[in-house]
Amino acid sequence: PGIKPPAAPGQGPGAQVFANNGCGACHTLAAAQAGGTLGPDLDQVIPGMSKDKIHEAIVDPSAEIAQGFPDSMPSFEGKISPQELNQLIEFLVSSAAADANS
Repeated sequence: PGIKPPAAPGQGPGAQVFANNGCGACHTLAAAQAGGTLGPDLDQVIPGMSKDKIHEAIVDPSAEIAQGFPDSMPSFEGKISPQELNQLIEFLVSSAAADANS
């Protein structure tokens, strides 16, 4: 048996992609019980972003730097599969939207 990734708080396979890739180390997202502060608070920024913008922020994070934050996010292009990327985007959109509406 190999090393098991952390169990993901939140719903669906995208929550596990979020956990497996350490997104919560730098970002806050209530649905994932994540409280990172190095990058933008996803509960605040995701509701105003299109899926295309979220995709770009994950695969080409230097394309548009969030104001007040360093250009320190690595690109996840090629590090996660297209399927995992889509699952992650769906998780972010549904989680941040759910939090904004509660």
